[in-house]
Amino acid sequence: MASAGRTLGSAAAISFSSPAVAGRPVAIARPVIAVCSTRFQSDLSLRPSSGQVFLKRGPGGRSSVSGHVATVYGSTGFLGRYVVPRLARSGTQVVVAYRGTEYDQKHLKPGGDLGMVVSNFFQPRDEKSIVETLRNSDVVYNLIGRDYKTKNFTFDETHIDIPRRIARLARQHGVSKFVHVSALNASENSPSQFLRTKWYGEQAVREEFPDATIVRPATMYGAEDRFFNRYGTFMVFYRAIQLVKNGQQKIRPVYVGDVAEALESILRNEIATGETVELAGNQEFTLRQVIDVMIELSHRNPVVISLPKGVIKAQAAILDKVSNQPIISPDEVERMDIDDVLNAGTLRFAELGVAPQKLGDLFIRFARMYRTSEWMDIPWEPITAKLSKVPEV
Repeated sequence: MASAGRTLGSAAAISFSSPAVAGRPVAIARPVIAVCSTRFQSDLSLRPSSGQVFLKRGPGGRSSVSGHVATVYGSTGFLGRYVVPRLARSGTQVVVAYRGTEYDQKHLKPGGDLGMVVSNFFQPRDEKSIVETLRNSDVVYNLIGRDYKTKNFTFDETHIDIPRRIARLARQHGVSKFVHVSALNASENSPSQFLRTKWYGEQAVREEFPDATIVRPATMYGAEDRFFNRYGTFMVFYRAIQLVKNGQQKIRPVYVGDVAEALESILRNEIATGETVELAGNQEFTLRQVIDVMIELSHRNPVVISLPKGVIKAQAAILDKVSNQPIISPDEVERMDIDDVLNAGTLRFAELGVAPQKLGDLFIRFARMYRTSEWMDIPWEPITAKLSKVPEV
């Protein structure tokens, strides 16, 4: 016998109305269903491109399960340290494919609940180890890239051969979504070898995985970047900053956290399947504008000089020979002479539901570290306001 208002499960309540027999109510099969005001999310989601179905559990967020498993290559790099926690906090289990030691990826573990961030060692030339990292995943992110050549990997191998291999194995083992991170301005005719190989890498990925999403971020900035930190190093230790064409190149730097948010959105958003996404800041500056504000904000007085590109490349080539991680490579000097240009027909932040942050609002976080202690607490708002006044494009 069920009493009035008795709750069944978490989604419905059933009450019975009945006539009285001998002074006592008798239940009859005439239920009235009342939907509860609260319930946890437990829905099926369908990925149209592959027909796969995923079961979500929980209210959404860190302690929930989205039903997705994502393998992230290049997870220990600059962008990876933002992408992995972003995915894990949304309930996606993340396989961290790392190439170094366990110490290189331990900082990623707290990015999600216990068991949501799983480490798996791999070698990019060993197909068997690659398969081990992606065989249980339905999404693969390839963030592998390098601004300069190393003794172990050339630009061609890093940006073309390895992405091709991963894309091919991902398709063979049933991965339904592949996201490949390239670079803005990638072109087969670029004077920069980095940008040329990035373009050829895009073609290689598309040959192996036609529905892959290609993401082209502009120069990314953040606490661990090679943009502000490079010029900050020149400013503090060398007390000189050398620019090509006096820094009149047009740039649209983008915050790395916004790029990570866009990459996480691609997992849930089918609009980017098989498309190219270009992610750039919504303001256009000259490089000299940004350098001048950084100098004023840090209260330092470096010498800023304009030199021919060949002279700066020669200096960078020397640093490239004597340093394991050069402050600036010859190819990076080449890229300093290229304007940021977005192409028609590509997706942007808006289509992914992401609003990029303004450089002026975040600049102090990264430039403040180059102040001396005597200037550490002075106001910065009037200085960064110069960047905020630059109109959006």
